[in-house]
Amino acid sequence: MKLNLNAACQNLFAEPEYYDNSFTLIGLKDYSKGTRVSPESSLFIGEKKKIHFLARTTDGSFMPYHAGILKTLKRGYLPVVLTDIVVDGAIRYQMEMFAGPVKGAAMDGMEEKDQNNFVNYVRVTMSNTSTRSQNAAVAIDVTQHITTSTATRRPLRLKQEGAFSLVCLDESIVYAAQTEATIRMACEGSMVDCSCELAPEASAVFHLRIPYTPVDSHDLLRPDEDIADCLLEVETYWEQFLGKGTIFEIPDAKAENTLKASIAYTFMTRVRGEIRPGKGFYDLYWTRDAAFINYAMQLFDYKQESVENLRFFWEKSIDKEGGFVSHAGQLDGTGQGLWGLYQYYVLSRDTAWLKEKYNDLKRAADWILKRRITDLPKDDPYYGLLPNSLADGECLWGGEYHIVGYDLWSLRGIKCFYLLAEELGETVDAQHYRREFDTYMQDVMNALDRAGYDYFPPSYEGNGTHWSNIKTIFPFPIVDKHDPRVLATMDRAEQTFVEGVCSWHVTYSYYGQVKPETIHPYMSTYITQTRLALGETSKVIEQFKAMLAHTTSTHGFPEGVYYEHRLAWNDTLPHIYGHATYMILLRRMMIYEEGRDLHLCLGAPPEWLFNGVRIKRVLTEFGYLDMETSVEGQVLRVDLALPQRNVPEHIYFYIPEELAGNRLTLHGEATPLIEGRKVLLPQSGRVVIEIEK
Repeated sequence: MKLNLNAACQNLFAEPEYYDNSFTLIGLKDYSKGTRVSPESSLFIGEKKKIHFLARTTDGSFMPYHAGILKTLKRGYLPVVLTDIVVDGAIRYQMEMFAGPVKGAAMDGMEEKDQNNFVNYVRVTMSNTSTRSQNAAVAIDVTQHITTSTATRRPLRLKQEGAFSLVCLDESIVYAAQTEATIRMACEGSMVDCSCELAPEASAVFHLRIPYTPVDSHDLLRPDEDIADCLLEVETYWEQFLGKGTIFEIPDAKAENTLKASIAYTFMTRVRGEIRPGKGFYDLYWTRDAAFINYAMQLFDYKQESVENLRFFWEKSIDKEGGFVSHAGQLDGTGQGLWGLYQYYVLSRDTAWLKEKYNDLKRAADWILKRRITDLPKDDPYYGLLPNSLADGECLWGGEYHIVGYDLWSLRGIKCFYLLAEELGETVDAQHYRREFDTYMQDVMNALDRAGYDYFPPSYEGNGTHWSNIKTIFPFPIVDKHDPRVLATMDRAEQTFVEGVCSWHVTYSYYGQVKPETIHPYMSTYITQTRLALGETSKVIEQFKAMLAHTTSTHGFPEGVYYEHRLAWNDTLPHIYGHATYMILLRRMMIYEEGRDLHLCLGAPPEWLFNGVRIKRVLTEFGYLDMETSVEGQVLRVDLALPQRNVPEHIYFYIPEELAGNRLTLHGEATPLIEGRKVLLPQSGRVVIEIEK
């Protein structure tokens, strides 16, 4: 086969693509396996098999699919990956890739004992867009036993079984192909090509059914069902699943599609309730990630699923003393676990669960207190702090530093526990752990004072990159948001921004200069969330847009980015922790709880409100809320159904700054603004706000 690496190739999709290693994912909810789609549109099936595609050019050679070919998602967000190209201005190749269950299996992996196998579908349409006949073909190359240095191709053979051609390795079916009558199939080594002569404007279609694990009988591949029906089943399932959560419609296609894709990715990587932050990478449980991901699920009203997740906090991470230690050395896990479980309670108000788990939560709080170093002189630099330890987030792997963020997370965990104790009326415990929190916080502040810091550094020794030190306010405040140290920390972190997002993994030279090596889009949300709490809307919107700009054409978030090369490090796409932080930020920009207060549209881009927002069944810490905006003539109208479960102390709505001086009515009566652009609303019920444009 003659290869043509320089064929003219035009993308018919125009979705922006930031990355040169743009991976995406197809799979099923809660299945243990999933298929990664590579930058070259190859299917990575497990660790040892790759299905790659090549398209025939007008001179009879073959162009391998490459990273320059854009991938998009069907309807903008469904886990159906599409490509659409024209080669040499003459032959159009359209491809659809999606995953469905094998015969007799469920769409949802929660219902089965073992869901290790499923079907990868690929449907290819070849069309002649020229005025003369063309020989169109797509070749399918199977590579097995992939390592960093070798790729083995073993000979395949064709076998006919009814309407299907079976492509076999020994006695196992690697994939089954079904073609139109005009298409010829030929096998040579590990390569099979499907070709046909096309008259002008003519088309031909074939499709593949590729089991994740090779099968002995093609009956598992559902040969009696048309591929269109299989696709419809998948689309219907995901639409219904996405529709059962919060309705969150905003007039920004990229932002809304990224939200929906984030939810689908989250449940494709979860395994029967066990949260995992990446398919094929990070395919393990981390308490830290699980706390954020479970919170994101709850915010969009996947309440049943959030309950399913809870048992893994204990099954996968609890140690013999009661701490949440999913991975050794990560001393922040227990604080993050306590915060995540606190968030579960305040959103659900599941008192029966809290009573059942109260003693376990108390053990976790005690785990933190036992690890504080209090047998040193009180003027010792590290008195009252957690011991030195490795810190992957701060990029301090040697274990010789004392990590500020570990103490901040532990403080948050203690605070969350004493608030839970108050909820249950456990007054003695609540008072005890509140005193412990105050003492611990004072020890942290004393250590910072002794070291001469007017901000929160990554470590008390000053080394490391920003990470948990910027989480003083988000996701739950442990110091006053106006504290000078908070503001100084945010300013310092923003000075490292590249392309609008945080840098990460800095190198400290002997001259004290800092050189950013990578950027970290989802870490920026920790800063953006603090700016949101401070009411700095323009910064929030600017940073939100910068985060979105660092997604793939299929709306995947990375972990970190080598920005000079447009590469997500270690191919970590899509990274579910990143998706969770996006979901949380987007929701809080519209609906943000702060203690006993509820803030509405604090970080909303004005154009969203003007062009129409529709939010239904959004779960808040006070119950469910609905919101809809519309413009009628020269009036911006906001309809609200406020939560009524446990009534907030204050509810504020924030109008766009450009309307701050305009006439505003609440239920038809003129109403004043407070502090520039916020309106104090009734505490519950239905509310109508009208603002003249």
